[in-house]
Amino acid sequence: MKQSVPASFIAHVKYLLTNNAISTRELNRKLGKSISYITKLLSGQIKTIEYDTAFNIIKILAPNMSNIDQWLIEDIGIEPDAIIQKRFEDAEYEYERKIEEIKEAQDLVDNIGSILIDKMIGGEIQFETIELLKRIVEHILSNSLDKELKIIVDLSEKYPNKYRLLLLLINELNKSTDIDFGEWGDFIQVRDNENDIAVKFQKIIKEEEQK
Repeated sequence: MKQSVPASFIAHVKYLLTNNAISTRELNRKLGKSISYITKLLSGQIKTIEYDTAFNIIKILAPNMSNIDQWLIEDIGIEPDAIIQKRFEDAEYEYERKIEEIKEAQDLVDNIGSILIDKMIGGEIQFETIELLKRIVEHILSNSLDKELKIIVDLSEKYPNKYRLLLLLINELNKSTDIDFGEWGDFIQVRDNENDIAVKFQKIIKEEEQK
């Protein structure tokens, strides 16, 4: 996989050539390149290089150098294909993970709109209501700003008249929520029982209706 030729690499190759008995013609021959390859590389006419070629150039010019691979990667910035490919894969995974987070956040918003708010306003607060709110708290405590912002923005846009009420209810649930950063990940637990939470919710709903 070809990558840009850093100026530092060119400078080092020039330095090694001035202190080496090998000619550019001989270096090209050992590399299996054309007779003008090194000249074009050093003059900037060749803009990209493969890791193996860069490694072999240094290996030929500095046969006693033991850490060529580390030097190329860390100091020069020319990397093996495996590292570049891994970076691409990691970036793709991160992108897909963010897409999944957005979908999950959207799912929460849809559930809030179709199931949660209307039922709570109607006085129907059941186990599924508490569980759904726990999921929201999990998202807000998950340290994922993208996820939290997605939920907040979608809620405020889709349900502007109910948004304040929902935040009040989430805040109340959050007061009764413990989060444990344990060995197997975050664990969300609600201390209060469902009846106590339901009473608190109904009080908040009634107060909001009277405003």
